[in-house]
Amino acid sequence: MPIRFLPNDPLALEVVPPREQPPRPDPKDPQVGFSYVADIPEDVYPLDSAEFRFWQCREAALATLEAWAALTRPPTFWQNGQRLLRLQHDAGRGLNAHYDRTAVAFLGLETDARKTYPAASTDAVAHEVGHALLDAMRPELWESVYTETAAFHEAFADCMALLVSLFDAPSRQPLLQSGVHLRAANFLESLAEDVAEGVRLANGPNDPQALPRRALNTLQWEIPVNLPPAAPPPALTAEAHNFSRIFTGCFYDTVCNIFAGQPNQDAQGLLAAAQTAGRLLIAGAQAAPEVARFFQAVGRAMILADEAVSSGAHHAAIRDAFVGHNIAIGARSATQGCGRSRRRVRARWLQRRARRRPRPPPRCPHDGRRGASLHRDLAGARRRRLRGGQARDDKEGGGAPEPVPSDSHPPDARGQDGPQADSLLV
Repeated sequence: MPIRFLPNDPLALEVVPPREQPPRPDPKDPQVGFSYVADIPEDVYPLDSAEFRFWQCREAALATLEAWAALTRPPTFWQNGQRLLRLQHDAGRGLNAHYDRTAVAFLGLETDARKTYPAASTDAVAHEVGHALLDAMRPELWESVYTETAAFHEAFADCMALLVSLFDAPSRQPLLQSGVHLRAANFLESLAEDVAEGVRLANGPNDPQALPRRALNTLQWEIPVNLPPAAPPPALTAEAHNFSRIFTGCFYDTVCNIFAGQPNQDAQGLLAAAQTAGRLLIAGAQAAPEVARFFQAVGRAMILADEAVSSGAHHAAIRDAFVGHNIAIGARSATQGCGRSRRRVRARWLQRRARRRPRPPPRCPHDGRRGASLHRDLAGARRRRLRGGQARDDKEGGGAPEPVPSDSHPPDARGQDGPQADSLLV
């Protein structure tokens, strides 16, 4: 029995209409899956019904697992150690959805103006399941103290929503009709529009979530502490969802750059670009060290992953995407970039040490010895002159030359400032 499915968002119906299709099967052991809070028969239900939202939520969640499995090995356990994670399509009243390590839950809000259900949006469902997948892979990031790490969690979830849409063939077609439209505002790069519209009508246009997050943006990275904690949209703030748009923009631009460099500018070429960028994103998220500049760390890890997999075929695509958002992640080659960084750091350290190190005594012109050796040579020459009866200087009141201090040897260079451990970034 078929079901009705929205492959993108309720506000994108005119571009990507709902379709009838057989429901996806649940993943088999040992892959992770979901447990459900209801047992509703398969059928083509009306779009505003609770039965439709159940199957819509289930289908979108399984589509996210399917996209993940196409990119990397599926996890065998969620972060909580269970194979099945509760999927709650109707978890109460509100304009929200959340993942809390025990369940993926979706609220809903009905007002006189409209009805808003995040469970009806594939974008919203894929976002929350994306949180759960990243948490299963890197659980330490969930409780990180760094602002960028929390923002990356939100960005990674949005990137999974983008990938789910890009993996859907009917969703790719509108982007390629009458030319490629990836670099223009489109339904795919605009995320969870229906939920944002519900927030705007319920809370007003100044609510930080009153506009959908857009992957196509020109936002520039700044140190988060220099940004306000909140502001009306579309201003950039340090709040995790808001700040995440920078990395989401980097990822979307990476997809666009990889696609632009391919000979096939068609739906299959766009899928290949999305698959390449998705694999690099997961590899970068898995390998990046947990540091304050986490966006940059993930970008650099993506460069290294590309070096290992394709000998750096997509270095320029990744680098240019991050530089476009004011995140420098290295040179054209990961190996060359690391070498140049180390050489620059060492050169700066040597310059600092040369400025701070005391100037050594002059060298002896005869044998190159320093300090006390020069003093001994001068004293010996004085004694030889005295034995030969040449003591005119003493008779005239002259004295022995002023001795060179005995501690004139230069201090051990290891006692001076060395390179900072955190300066050698790869």
